[in-house]
Amino acid sequence: MLDDIESHPDLAEALLRLFVARIVSFITEPLRFSVTPGEHPVASPLARVQAAQGETFLASLRHKPVRMGDAASRAFVTLMDGSRTRAELAQEMAKRTGVAEDIAAARVPAALAEMAKLGLMMG
Repeated sequence: MLDDIESHPDLAEALLRLFVARIVSFITEPLRFSVTPGEHPVASPLARVQAAQGETFLASLRHKPVRMGDAASRAFVTLMDGSRTRAELAQEMAKRTGVAEDIAAARVPAALAEMAKLGLMMG
């Protein structure tokens, strides 16, 4: 929050220089992505459509393209429409990839964390 930035002119100048150099960006509205996916994870609708079409670059909610090179990751994105629990996502990924369900279940938390980090998850 920069509500009282005028009382810190040195900080304001430094932030302006970082902004001009494209090192930082400023966000003026609430973030539309989630960094903590819930029990029924939801990926952005656009990313789900792009993944379903086999595109390797997906639009993130951070306004940056995200490279999604492997088919399993794209399939995972398509499944996250909010209708499945984490356990159901693991079951479906086990079916699609041929790995054991317990292995798929163990991978889901890290996969969700990565998707959230990339800005693909909705709040």
